[in-house]
Amino acid sequence: MWKETEAKERLLKSYDETKDLVVKPLTKEMNLENLTTTDCRIVTGVHLYLDPVNLQQHLDEAGEDKEKLRKLLRHLHVYQRVLTSLLYEMDGAEKIHFQGARLHAIFYKPYDTTDVKDPPLKRLAAANQFVSQAKELSKLVTAETGFTFNLEAGIEAGDTIATVNGRCGSRELLFVGEAANAAAKVLTGKTGTRYGPSATPLVASLPAPEALPERWEKSVQEECSKFPISHFNLFEPKERIDFERLGVRTAKLDAASFFADLSGFTKLVAEAVDKRDLLRCLHAVRAEMHQVVRADYDGDHIQYQGDRIQGLFYDAAASSRYVSKSFEAAAAMQSVMKVCQEMLPTLAEVGMTVGIDHGRVLVTYLGLKGNRDIVVLGESVPAASALQDGAKPGQTKVSKTVHDKLEDDLKALFAAEGTAYLSTADAEQVAAKQEARAYAGKVAVVGTASTGVRVVPSSSGVQPARSWWWK
Repeated sequence: MWKETEAKERLLKSYDETKDLVVKPLTKEMNLENLTTTDCRIVTGVHLYLDPVNLQQHLDEAGEDKEKLRKLLRHLHVYQRVLTSLLYEMDGAEKIHFQGARLHAIFYKPYDTTDVKDPPLKRLAAANQFVSQAKELSKLVTAETGFTFNLEAGIEAGDTIATVNGRCGSRELLFVGEAANAAAKVLTGKTGTRYGPSATPLVASLPAPEALPERWEKSVQEECSKFPISHFNLFEPKERIDFERLGVRTAKLDAASFFADLSGFTKLVAEAVDKRDLLRCLHAVRAEMHQVVRADYDGDHIQYQGDRIQGLFYDAAASSRYVSKSFEAAAAMQSVMKVCQEMLPTLAEVGMTVGIDHGRVLVTYLGLKGNRDIVVLGESVPAASALQDGAKPGQTKVSKTVHDKLEDDLKALFAAEGTAYLSTADAEQVAAKQEARAYAGKVAVVGTASTGVRVVPSSSGVQPARSWWWK
C-alpha cells in the first residue's frame, strides 16, 4: 500500500540521484543503448509507429482455440523478429520497443551536423523505405504462416529526448517529446501511411522506396523453421509471471490492463529552454509510478512508454482483489502527482490521467535474443489506453467491466460518463472508504501499553472520519 511519507523520501532520493544529469544534442556517432539515466541526448529524427491494425480481429477469430492461438503467436513472433532484423540493417535506425504488436522506432541519420545534403528528407526517406519493405516482408511471413497483417504507419519528424530507465535489471530506451507523441496520434486504426504536421511538407519530395531484397524470402523461411508451432505453448499462471523465462511460452489469463500518463509533460518539454530539471523530475516520478504498480499494489510493470507506464494486474500476482487493487493503484497515482506538484515545482502544471479495462489477455516475451519485449495482447489493452487518453488531469477512467468488479465502497467513488466510469479519488479517499468498511460503526481505542492497544467496534465510541494510516 502506498504511503505518502515513504513516497516523499523516495522522490527526493530519486531526484537527488540525477543531480549530475546532462542533456545535449546527439551530433556524432553513439550507440543509444549506452545512454544512462544521467546522460541524455536531444535526438533530431523521424519517429515511426507500425501497427498491425487487424491483430484483434485475428485474436477474436481464434477465440479459445489453442491451436489457432499458437499459430497466430508463431506468426507474430516471426513477424517481430524479421521486422527487427530489417530495421537494424538500416544505418541510423533504432528500435525503441514493441507496444504489443505495434513497433515504435526512430531514424536519426544522417545528422544535421554532417555535410550530407538535406538530412531531414533523407531521414524521412529512410523511414518511408522501411515501411514499404516491412509491408513486403509481412507478405513473405504470410506466405509461410497463413496469417495476414494489415499495416498502418504513423510518421513524424522532430526533436525528442532520449534517455533510459531500468526495470527489474533490464534497461528501457525511452524518448520524450512531441514528435514521438504526434507519430502515434496520427494513427487511425486503418491501413495506410500517415504523417504528422512536421513530416507532411517533405512527403512530396520523397524518392521512390527500394524493393525488399530477394534474400529475405529465405530468411523468413529459416525463421519459421526455427520456430515450429509445437514450440508455442499456452498456460494459465498460478504465480507471478517470470517474463524473462517465458520465451515463446504464453500466459493466458484474465487481467486488468492499466495505463497512467503524465498529462502536459510533453508540452513542457517542448516549451522548456533548460530541459535538465524536467528530466530529473521525470526520472523521479517514473520511479515512483513503478513503485506504485509493482511494490505497493502487486501489479506487473509491462513497460514505460515515454512519460506513461503500462501495468497489468491479475489474480496470481495481486490476489483475487486484483481489479480493486488496480483502481487503488490509480488513486495512489493521483496522490503521487499531488506530492510531485508540491515537492517538484517544475511539475506544478502536470497532471495524472489513468485508464483501466479488464479482459482476457495473452502475455509473452517476443523478439530477438537480448532485444525482447513483454507483449500483452487483448482487446482490453488498447481499450485501457483509449480510456486513459480520454481522461482529464486528475481523473481515472475505467470500463463498465472494471467498475462492475470493484468492491461496493470503491464503486461509490465513481460517476458514470457515457459507457465508462470516472473518478477523481486519491489514495486518502480510497483509504477512508476502506476504513469505513472495516469499522462500519463507531469505534474505540482499548488496551494498554503492556497489553497492546487496538481499535474495536463500540456503540459508545466515535465514528472514523478519515484515514490516519495512509500517510
